[in-house]
Parts: sequence; structure tokens; C-alpha cells
Amino acid sequence: MGVLDLPAPLFAWVDNLMTSLPTVVRLVLWGVAAGAFSMWLYRKISPQDRIARSRQEQLDARRRLDEFDGELTEAWPLIRRLLALSGTQVGRVLGPAVLASLPVLCLLVWMSTAYGHAYPDEPPRVHVTPSSLEARWIPAPGHPPRIRVTGSEPVVVPLAAPVPVIEKRHWWNALIGNPAGYLEENSPVERLDIELPRREFVNVGPGWMRGWEMLFFVSLLAASLVLKRLLRIH
Repeated sequence: MGVLDLPAPLFAWVDNLMTSLPTVVRLVLWGVAAGAFSMWLYRKISPQDRIARSRQEQLDARRRLDEFDGELTEAWPLIRRLLALSGTQVGRVLGPAVLASLPVLCLLVWMSTAYGHAYPDEPPRVHVTPSSLEARWIPAPGHPPRIRVTGSEPVVVPLAAPVPVIEKRHWWNALIGNPAGYLEENSPVERLDIELPRREFVNVGPGWMRGWEMLFFVSLLAASLVLKRLLRIH
């Protein structure tokens, strides 16, 4: 489990409380909750008063620059003033924005597994690296399926979660873990790519619109914009 996976048990617990709701409704609620919480957190940790004053100072500086009717060399103090205010504004906003986005990032990591793919009804194709090896899908009713890789030393890999890629552990797995686990370091298998079916929740539109991402991000954006306007967040 990586650092960004730490809230996953909490997300799963909350999601289980909503099992009586249609999946589409749950995805919308997750998006609304993520957007509202991130905007609320940003408002709490950002210096809203200073950001508002700085924005007004930028408007004044831009107005003075627009009204200036002299030589370019004489306008440099106004230009430097505007650039300095803009840089300060970015510094005041960037840190809080990044911190406020971390809970959403953790939620995205969990949702990509919870709503991304599903175990297939029929054995899927499994691609092995190196390609000299062959893999076979082994169903196990009541238990996670397994993948058997044949070679000089047969390897059996349990697929603990419907994740389309299993490989050896990398440094970035300290941040984002693979819920399906990892291949052994001394394993002859470097990587498994499994053609798992992508879950679809919308019956219209192109394929890229039918997954959880569209419902989630549209709801997140709508909730963020509404809360930004209602709370007058800068």
C-alpha cells in the first residue's frame, strides 16, 4: 500500500454505505463530495483576504499600464510591478491549491480500482513480458482468479483485484500501490498485461465517456464552481 492509498479503507467503507443507491448516483455523489471538500479545504488554508487585495492591486496595475501613453522604456516600472504582483499571487494560490487537491488525488487512486475494471466472465487474453513466456487465466469460483505463467519455472500469480497490469515493485509504488500485488523480484516474469473489461456506467456516447471518469469529473467540476461562487472563493 502506498501513501496515497492510506485513505482507501475509509473510502471503501463509505462506498459500502451507499450500496443501495444506483452506481451512477454514487459516482455523482463522490464527485460532488470531492469538489465541495477540496474547495472548502482550499478556502480554509489559503489567505483569502491577501489574495483578494492582491487581485485588486493587479487590476489597478493593469489599468495604469493600459492607460500609459509614453515610451516603452518608461513603462518598465509599471510592467515590473504587474509581473511582481502576478508572481506573488501565484505563490499564494499554488501551495494551498496543491494541498487541497491531495484528498481528491487519494480518492482518484481508490476509484480507479473500485470502478475501473471488472473480472471477466470469459478468460481474457494475458500478455507476458518477456514474450517468450505464455500465460493462462485460471478462474477460481469464490476466490480471486489466478494467472499461470509457463516456462522453465512455472509461476502462479493471484489477481487479488481487477487491475490490468501486474509487475515488479517500483519506487513509485511507495506513493501509489498496486492492489493486485507485485511479481517477485527474482521472478522470470517482468510484467503481466491483462485485457480486463472496462466497467461502463453510461449507455450513450463514445467509449471514453462511459466509464466512471466522466461522471465523477463533471460532478466534481460543477460542485467546485458552485461552491466557489457561493463562498466567493478567490
